[in-house]
Amino acid sequence: MTRFYTGAFADTAAELAETVARDPAEHYAVLWLAAARLRAGQPALPELAANAERLDLAAWPGPVVQFYLGRIGAEALLAAAEDPDTRLRDWQLCEAQYYMGQFDLAAGRRDAARALFERAAALCPKGFVELTAARVELARMVP
Repeated sequence: MTRFYTGAFADTAAELAETVARDPAEHYAVLWLAAARLRAGQPALPELAANAERLDLAAWPGPVVQFYLGRIGAEALLAAAEDPDTRLRDWQLCEAQYYMGQFDLAAGRRDAARALFERAAALCPKGFVELTAARVELARMVP
């Protein structure tokens, strides 16, 4: 994660590719790999699609993977994050906002990404890697 935080996205992707090769069912490694590849300007979607075949996309964070693959939109992702358990809902919304922010940032939608990172930083509980990552991205965006 330190490499990702410092902007060494290609190095992060190389390490995460090894992690995914060892544990192909690890949703978060698959997501971080896709985010690192996107941020490094590398092709991410064919590899993500192949990795997604080994994941349970119905269970969280599967909807985030589906969003990255273009199978669902932002509204459907946020709806999938909803849960009657408010704590779980906040955790999932935190992650949804963060990963959507990464997707927007990689696509050059900086203002949209900033708003998503701000929402993630407000929702993410202490100890969530997405909280630290959202704060890093917000700090990196300071003009």
